[in-house]
Amino acid sequence: MLFGEIFVKIMEIRDVLCEQFPEKDIRKWFDPLEISCNESTLLVIFPHVFFLIMFLDTFKEPFEHAVSKCFQKEMHTEYKVLHTQNKKNTLTNTIQPSIPPTSNETFFTFDTFLVNHKNYFPLASAKEVVEKNAIYNPFILYGESGSGKTHLCKAMFNAFTQKYSEKKIFFGSFEDLRKIYTQKEKSLRSLTSYEIFILDDFHEMQSFPEMQHDFLFIFNAFHDQKKQIILTTSERIGSLDFLEPCLKSRLEWGLMVALKQPDLDVRLQFVQTTCKDRNIELTTDQMLTLAQHFFDFRSLQGCLLKILAFQKLVSPRMEQDDFQNILQGLESPKTEITHDLIISIVAENMNVPEVDIFSAKRHHNIVLARQTAMYLCRKLLKYSFPHIGSVFGGKDHSTVIYACRKIEKLKREDPDIKGLLHVLSKQCYAGDKASAEA
Repeated sequence: MLFGEIFVKIMEIRDVLCEQFPEKDIRKWFDPLEISCNESTLLVIFPHVFFLIMFLDTFKEPFEHAVSKCFQKEMHTEYKVLHTQNKKNTLTNTIQPSIPPTSNETFFTFDTFLVNHKNYFPLASAKEVVEKNAIYNPFILYGESGSGKTHLCKAMFNAFTQKYSEKKIFFGSFEDLRKIYTQKEKSLRSLTSYEIFILDDFHEMQSFPEMQHDFLFIFNAFHDQKKQIILTTSERIGSLDFLEPCLKSRLEWGLMVALKQPDLDVRLQFVQTTCKDRNIELTTDQMLTLAQHFFDFRSLQGCLLKILAFQKLVSPRMEQDDFQNILQGLESPKTEITHDLIISIVAENMNVPEVDIFSAKRHHNIVLARQTAMYLCRKLLKYSFPHIGSVFGGKDHSTVIYACRKIEKLKREDPDIKGLLHVLSKQCYAGDKASAEA
């Protein structure tokens, strides 16, 4: 590429990043980079290794997303530190173009989705959706960030390519959908020509409520023609208060499956697999320490990336002191308490299926678990009574008031209930780590 073309591309990347970061941040971490490229490779040079580690921690993902928007073809990226001549001391990655909004990342398959008995149901459901198209329509995966929703969606996309041409499958983030809406003169109706519709981060529609009318049109077209719709969202559809009633009711027709944060067993599998694939040298104890320290895949991946950078750019042998210094420099993320987490913990401790808590069943143990979960949502999250009612499947606010008063009364009169509430609250604050991994 000519110098002028390279300069234009760098400015395009910068402009994309300016949509996400203030100018002062861009000047701080983007402008000091030395960036060059040819037809297939983007070289990024950092002034020192600590700058690189900071970049990998905070800015690598948005930077590569910007690159994917500015190049219409696959680009290999190389990250190097200034004055480092050894090619072995280079981090590399491959970035796919984000337009068209499809994904051919072959790593994401059902086989590479780390699974144990606690999260087998989402995997089995996703496989069945692919094998028996439109049997569950829509199919909705919900859970916290880092729980594996996007991985499972990409695995479904790759599985669907065995049955359909990639051109017949829409796969994109909500940001991709918003751009199409803007570029097509505020219309999404052309998307009804696809056979499969997969949308990641559907909950971001909260910021663009004007798109709901067109999305309802897409939903009706796909559903009527028995064409599969797949969505991911951070919460249950019933908890997305910004949705218009007509759209919300239709989305609740299908199957909603919760993806919980990975437990210790799955996180350890992730660390071991990543170390093997990326040739990261860690002891068994160090791998276990990482799995215990971080509670989601993204945090683990970020930490392992820093360790890889250290081993390639500083020293191939990592002493325990170096390992501890990297670990201490990373704040262990606190698990945010959500109503999904509360309901999950209550269901597990009180031996009641989560789906029954949202049902109208009146068995004593189910009612007690439902009322306990409502009470904890009120106490720990400070939710209003109507909001709690909407979370629990559209219950009337008077039902929630009665539940909270009943549990409060039992807490005063029954030491066992008081002790149970103490344990449940403690587990919620700990993100269920104490009970699941003790």
